[in-house]
Amino acid sequence: MKTVVIYFSQKGSNAFLAQKIANELQCDIERIQPRLRGFLFIMTGLHAGIKPIKKDLTQYKNIILVGPVYVGRLIYPLKSFIKKYRNNGSQWFFATCCGSSFEQKSDKFGHARVFEKVQALLGDKCKLCQAFPIGLVLSQEQQQEAEVVMQTRLNDDTFQGSMNELFHKYIKKIRSLL
Repeated sequence: MKTVVIYFSQKGSNAFLAQKIANELQCDIERIQPRLRGFLFIMTGLHAGIKPIKKDLTQYKNIILVGPVYVGRLIYPLKSFIKKYRNNGSQWFFATCCGSSFEQKSDKFGHARVFEKVQALLGDKCKLCQAFPIGLVLSQEQQQEAEVVMQTRLNDDTFQGSMNELFHKYIKKIRSLL
C-alpha cells in the first residue's frame, strides 16, 4: 500500500516541510483546502469545513499529515481533515513546523498539547508526532525574539544544521514503521 502526505500551510513553512517529506519518501502529496479563508476561520472553523480531497485515501495505508500549530491549538483544517478521513489508512503520522521550541512544548501554546489532541482523535492509528521548531534554523539570540521566530520561514536556505538532522531522523523513523 502507498503513502500520501496531506498538508495545510498558511505561510509556507509547512508546505515546504510536506514537500520535503513527499520527495524523500517518493510519495503522493495533496494540500488541504479550507472552504473559507482567513485567520479567524483557520482558528475557529465556524463549521465551514474543508473541500474534499482529490486523492482516494482508501488507496493509502500511510497518511502523513503536516500542518501548523497556532497558539497551542489543533487548527480546524487539520482537525476537520482528521475527523473526516480518520477511518482511512492504517497508520497516521503528524508533523508540524511550529513556533514552540522543544523546551516550550508543554507550555500553554506548545505543540505537545496538539499532539495529545491528534492522538486522541486517531487512537492507535497515530504512530508518530514530530515537531520541527522554527527556532532550529535561528541563532540562540534570534530564538529569543518572538517577532523573528514568527517571521522566519523554512526554505532551501534555512533548512540546514539541526533542522536537517531532525528531518532525517524523522524520515528514518517513518521508514522503520512503513
